[in-house]
Amino acid sequence: MLRAAFVLLLLSMTLATPAHAQRYAPHKDGELPRIIFPDSLVSLNDKCAVAKRKLSTLIDPIYVNQLPIAFCCAPCPAIFSRNPAPYVKAIAPKLPCVVNPARAAVIDSAGAVFVDHDVFFFSDVKARAAFLADPLKYARHLTDPVSQVRFATTAKSPHLVYHGRNYYFESPDTFAQFQTNERAYAVRGGE
Repeated sequence: MLRAAFVLLLLSMTLATPAHAQRYAPHKDGELPRIIFPDSLVSLNDKCAVAKRKLSTLIDPIYVNQLPIAFCCAPCPAIFSRNPAPYVKAIAPKLPCVVNPARAAVIDSAGAVFVDHDVFFFSDVKARAAFLADPLKYARHLTDPVSQVRFATTAKSPHLVYHGRNYYFESPDTFAQFQTNERAYAVRGGE
């Protein structure tokens, strides 16, 4: 009887905790916390890339070269997405290239590539060309533009090109939903 009660208690605690909850990372007193995301990655930044305030666990990150950048409020991801290079330079000036990980990416607006809402920078034009020739070889995880869920990409992932940008989807359902209102989902807006 006692064992059954204990199992029920553990089960209720598990169900009460969201499966994909973002949470603050442990930090020292006086420091701003980073965020640990459902994929176990920790935000590159400890304060909002845009507003320079404490990060919020309620706002989904934007991944840059497969690493999360966190924000404080709903408008900040859209502002960041318009021109991510200056924000990334301030946070992670030595970000590794996704094609040549041993080399630093050049953080430059002209060289940036967007896939879904994720952003990629490269070490040189050859690395950028290799990425564009086969994005899924290097972007093994992306954020679905509809559900905002991070998923492992495959050759079978639903895909379309909208206004010159590749979009991949975690499921046929989110793919179909995107097509009902492409303009609303194409660019990361406030949440």
